[in-house]
Amino acid sequence: MNITTKFDPGQTVYVKTDEYSLTNRIECESCGGLGRVKGPFGPEDCEQCCGTGYSETSTTEVHEFVVDEITPVVRHMGAAKPKVLIEYTLIRKLFGSRLMASEDKVFATRKEAERGAVV
Repeated sequence: MNITTKFDPGQTVYVKTDEYSLTNRIECESCGGLGRVKGPFGPEDCEQCCGTGYSETSTTEVHEFVVDEITPVVRHMGAAKPKVLIEYTLIRKLFGSRLMASEDKVFATRKEAERGAVV
């Protein structure tokens, strides 16, 4: 079986990810960051932040990776012929962390990744 892939091992690629950042932790305005509010029968968890004292937001960022491994994944879809999906094992350039991503979530340029799907 001859499989064609968009990218090759060692190639630089870009991936859009949702990552948690401490800068995105915001103190709850309802409870002032305490996680508790005055209720009719005494203190209770703040409904706004669910008792955590803060809210979190995630940012979508594009990161640069290098293709480490390419794995074809065969999916059998009922009676139809099998479908081959490509998964990439990527290594993040800045930190060296690893990520598995399907071919539709990996892009050749930063600009394409900014418009693309989130991993």
